[in-house]
Amino acid sequence: MMDSLTAPMMDLARDIYQSLERHWRADPEGILRPAYSLQENEAFAKIREEASSIGMESFQDLAGNAYFIYPGKNRSLPVLMTGSHMDAVPQGGRWDGTAGVVAGLAAIKQLHDDGMQPEQDVVLVALRCEESAWFNVALLGSRFACGDAPADMLERRRNDTSKSLREHMRGLGLNPDQLAKKVPSREPLISLDHVAAFLETHIEQAGLLAGLNADIGIVTGIRGNTRCPDMITFLGEAAHTGSTLQKDRRDAALGAAEYVLDLNREFEEIAKGGQDIVWAFPEGGVVNGSPTTVAARYDIRPEVRSLDLGVLNMARDAFASCAIRVAQARKLSLGENIENIVVSAPAILDQKIRERIYRSARKFSENIHDLPSGATHDAVTFAKAGVPTGMILIPHGNDGISHNPNEIITLRTGDDPFSPTGPFNRAAHVMVDFIRNFPPSPPKAGLRGRFVDELQNRGATPF
Repeated sequence: MMDSLTAPMMDLARDIYQSLERHWRADPEGILRPAYSLQENEAFAKIREEASSIGMESFQDLAGNAYFIYPGKNRSLPVLMTGSHMDAVPQGGRWDGTAGVVAGLAAIKQLHDDGMQPEQDVVLVALRCEESAWFNVALLGSRFACGDAPADMLERRRNDTSKSLREHMRGLGLNPDQLAKKVPSREPLISLDHVAAFLETHIEQAGLLAGLNADIGIVTGIRGNTRCPDMITFLGEAAHTGSTLQKDRRDAALGAAEYVLDLNREFEEIAKGGQDIVWAFPEGGVVNGSPTTVAARYDIRPEVRSLDLGVLNMARDAFASCAIRVAQARKLSLGENIENIVVSAPAILDQKIRERIYRSARKFSENIHDLPSGATHDAVTFAKAGVPTGMILIPHGNDGISHNPNEIITLRTGDDPFSPTGPFNRAAHVMVDFIRNFPPSPPKAGLRGRFVDELQNRGATPF
């Protein structure tokens, strides 16, 4: 069955990825597609070109997110939305985010080629700035769309350019001044009541599914996280590494090392108790150090992820209390940022949507696995906003490595990503079946108008 449907879908996908290959760099190796960049715009333009070829309407909201609408029979019904993000981390892989947008467009093309018009509109969304690497805020495009962006977001600066988001948006022809009127009041850029469901397809970014020989992953929930937007800073005193007595040293690096080991022991105990938790220390180092100087400053950034909000709150308390304990014991001081610890709640995905994904997936495989997603995705924003949300995860090889130039979407390096029997093709066909069989949802009481009209009422323009 998949073979007979594959060619038009995968030809489209292959063409898009050949176009996106312009963003590959050899030195340093990886994809260069920063958030709110010309490269991100180029990716959006390619999706628009292909969407227009099958009669989809294209709009861009005030934050620069793009919506490609495949008209249904009854355009007053709440829409079915699918999509993901188009930006990539520095030196990232080809498939993170883009796979969900391209698979969604491929699925809609299949419906178009079959002459199938769904009851409700199907909306493909390409979102901006999902990656926190650029502005130290994750899920920014979806947070703007759902009315959950930080109030000062337009003044925050991109890490690689030091320019504000407002400046970057102006450089791309967007209207940040108009957006600024909506952000403080947390006004969504789309009418959430006009969205019946949101479905995101994404590579797993781990090796669990491939290790289980699973063909499809269905996400049960997305782990929340406890993070430090500013690093935890240990402050000691610079001294000569050869002549200063050990007992007299106020070594910030030793304080940070003890901090990491203490937190690691505490989190291991939580894990042994059977609670869901994973943790890491993804960034850290001596500031202004030298080979012969005792470290006067060490910055460290801990992170915990869990499906359990209670665990995340415990981690928040541990980040601070452990730092205070270590600083007191080693006669160190702490930076003011010790109070800036943020908890992002987990999201449990909609059971009915998960069941519909499962029914569609069963038509193409019996090897289906339910699992939480450790990575954060735009789906969490829609779920927290009250939109029934589901996620399909695509298994991939190379131990599921992601955020890395060696990221692949096949099970083996060198295989054709668009093979009729490959994981990407299978996920696209699950999406075709899901959309084809998604039942129309009646409008909520008192809801008037169409999604597309409300989108424009909130500032979106044809794209």
